[in-house]
Amino acid sequence: MLGLDLFGIKLADAAKKFGKKFACGASVIKDQGSNKEQIDVQGDCMDEMAEFICKEWKDVTLDDIKCVDKDKK
Repeated sequence: MLGLDLFGIKLADAAKKFGKKFACGASVIKDQGSNKEQIDVQGDCMDEMAEFICKEWKDVTLDDIKCVDKDKK
């Protein structure tokens, strides 16, 4: 999960909320390419994630979210 900090969202707080909501592992890591912090979410919750983000943080809309799964080819 990349870019939430651009909306003023604290990544550590967001990772904690994701972990609780989706019963998954979620932690803040540095992206190897850009060296920017992002949230790494482990688990199958991608479909519900966008809706949860929009409900939890009203400044983020569905138009702001792009889902990309780096593990899939």
